[in-house]
Amino acid sequence: LAVMKEDSVLACAQQEDGHIALPVKPGERELRAVLLREATASGRLVWKDGSPVASFVVNEQGWEGEDGHFSMPIRCPGTLQLEFILGDEVETPGARRFRRTVSVREEVDTDLGVIVLDGP
Repeated sequence: LAVMKEDSVLACAQQEDGHIALPVKPGERELRAVLLREATASGRLVWKDGSPVASFVVNEQGWEGEDGHFSMPIRCPGTLQLEFILGDEVETPGARRFRRTVSVREEVDTDLGVIVLDGP
C-alpha cells in the first residue's frame, strides 16, 4: 500500500530501511493512514567561539557543511528526542554524544535556534 501527497508525511510513521513506514501489528484489522503537512525541527550547531560544527549526526542522519544547520522531520506530536553525535569521525567510540528533548506539534515547524557547544 502506498500513500503519498506532495509536501505531506504519514502521521507517526517511522523510517525503516530508507522507506517511511506505518507500523502495523499482527492481527490489526483496521489501517488508518493520515497525511499531515510536512513540518520540521531545525537548528544550528556552533562551537562556543561561534564557528559552526562542520560534521555531525542527528538521529542517525549525517550532516556535513560549513554552516552547522540541521533539519529533522516531525511525524508525531509530543516529544521529539534528538541524539547528536559529534567528532572528526562520527562513527568512532570516542565521538561526543548529547541529547535534546523538544516538544513538537504536528504540522508546525519548530526552530531550535542556535545550540552552543563547548570547544571542539
